[in-house]
Amino acid sequence: MEAYKFKTKVSDNGTISVPDGFDVKNKEVEVIILVEPVKSITQKKSNENPQ
Repeated sequence: MEAYKFKTKVSDNGTISVPDGFDVKNKEVEVIILVEPVKSITQKKSNENPQ
């Protein structure tokens, strides 16, 4: 069995695009979906004075 790993984005209509070069048309595949959390940068305000 061959295995491929790549990152892609699911479209608004639910379609998952496979990168060019992967010959998986008309083949049975197993799909595992790992949803990545949205990364955000937050800054905390500190009321403490460093000494």
